[in-house]
Amino acid sequence: MSRARGRFLLFVTPVSAVAVVLLGVISGGVRPFRSARVYSGPTQGITDLRLRVELGDRDRIVEVPATGVPFTVVAWAFGQRLASATARSDELGSAEVSLSLPKPVDSALELVVEPVSHDQAPLARGLVLGSRSAFRALATRRGGFQRSTPRVGSSELTLAVAPSRGVLVTAQGALDDELTIAVSRDGRDARGARITVKLEGATPSETDLVGDERGRARLRIRATEPQVRVQLHAVSPNGGEGNLAARLEVVQGAIRATKRGDRLALESSGAASVAYVGFFDESQRYGGARAALTGTADGHLVGDLPWPSHLSASPLWVVTSSQPDLASPSAVGWPVVGAETEAPQTFDARELLLLDGAPAARVREERRARRIRWVTAGYAALALLLTCYLFVRRVREADVNFESHLTRSGVDEIPSIAPRRRGRAVLAAACIALGFVVLAVFALLKD
Repeated sequence: MSRARGRFLLFVTPVSAVAVVLLGVISGGVRPFRSARVYSGPTQGITDLRLRVELGDRDRIVEVPATGVPFTVVAWAFGQRLASATARSDELGSAEVSLSLPKPVDSALELVVEPVSHDQAPLARGLVLGSRSAFRALATRRGGFQRSTPRVGSSELTLAVAPSRGVLVTAQGALDDELTIAVSRDGRDARGARITVKLEGATPSETDLVGDERGRARLRIRATEPQVRVQLHAVSPNGGEGNLAARLEVVQGAIRATKRGDRLALESSGAASVAYVGFFDESQRYGGARAALTGTADGHLVGDLPWPSHLSASPLWVVTSSQPDLASPSAVGWPVVGAETEAPQTFDARELLLLDGAPAARVREERRARRIRWVTAGYAALALLLTCYLFVRRVREADVNFESHLTRSGVDEIPSIAPRRRGRAVLAAACIALGFVVLAVFALLKD
C-alpha cells in the first residue's frame, strides 16, 4: 500500500464513519407511522357489515388524523376473498365502509386495510370476531317505569313514573323533557285518577294532573340538576290512593335525537359543536354519521342530518355522542324507531374495536430503526478496526523509515536517539478506539 493511499484511507475512514453514524441517527429514529383502526358492531351472522375506519399518523406522543387518504378494506374467510370496498378518509381521518358478504359468517373474519399503493405495508390486518354477547354486554340501558309496591290485600293504587324518551337531559333554553305517569289498581288501569306531583331538581316544582281513561298522564318538565326526585300521590275516583317516591337520572351534555320525517333532528344543551351518530339494533350496526351543531337564540344547540335511506330495521336506536367512538359519558341510545312501550328504555350501544393496526405498525417501524442502528454501529466497528490497522501500520512504517535513515547516516546509538513508542502508540490507538465506541453507542442508543 503506497504512503499516499495509506494517508488517504487513514483520513477518510473515520470521517466516513462519522458521516454514516450521523446519517443513521437521522434515518434510524422511529418515524411517525400510519395505521388504521376498525370499529363496528357484531360480525356474527351479518351479511351487510358496516365498518367505521379511522386512519391516523402516530408518533410517540400524539396522533393526528390522516386526511384524504384512499384505502381498501378486504374481508377474507377460509382462504377466500369475500368482499372488498374502497373509501377515502375525511377531514377527521374517518370513513364509513360497507362490505356485502355473500353469506353470514359466525367464525372469525380476516380484515385487511391496505393503501391503494400495494407496495406499502397494510394499515391494519388481523382476525376479527365481533360477538353479539360482547356487544350487548358493553351496551347499557336506562329508563323504564319505576313502580310502587302496594301492600298485599290492600286497596292501594300502583303508581309508576318514567322518562317518556328513556332518559332525562339537562335543560337549557327551550330544551325540555317529559315524564309518563301511570296509575293502576289490582292490575287494571285507574281512569281519571287525580295525581299530585312534586319535583326536586326540575321545574315545575309542584303540579296536579288527571289521568286519562287508561290512568296515564304526561308532564313536561325541565331538569336543572343531575338527579330529579319525584314524589307522586294519586287518588282514584273509585276509592283508593297510592304514593311513590323515585329518583330519575339526568344525563348532562346528552345530544337528543328525534326522527322527523326523512330527517334526524339533534338537540343538545352541552358544549359539543359536533354530534357523532350511530344506528343500532340489538344485534347489528347499520352505519354512522356526524352533524355540526349550531347555537340558537335561546341558548341550546341544534343540528340535523338526512335519515339513511337503507334503514328499515325496527326497533332501532340512534346513539349520539360527542366522541367518534360513542364512548363519552353523555352518550345515549335513543329509541327512535319501533319503541313499542310507552316508557321505552335506551340502548346505549358502544362500537366494538375490531382491529387496531397501530401496534403492528409500531413494531414494524421499530424493527426498521433497529436494523439501521445495528448496520450503522457495525460500520463504525469496521471503521475502527481499519483505522487502528492503518494507524499501527503507519506508526511502524515511520519507525522503520526513521531507523533506516539513521543507519544510512552511520549513527550507532539508534535506541537512545529514537526509542520505541509502543506506549504512546497504544494510548493513541485507545483514544481512537474510544472515539469509535462513542460513535457506535450513540448510533445504537439515540432515539
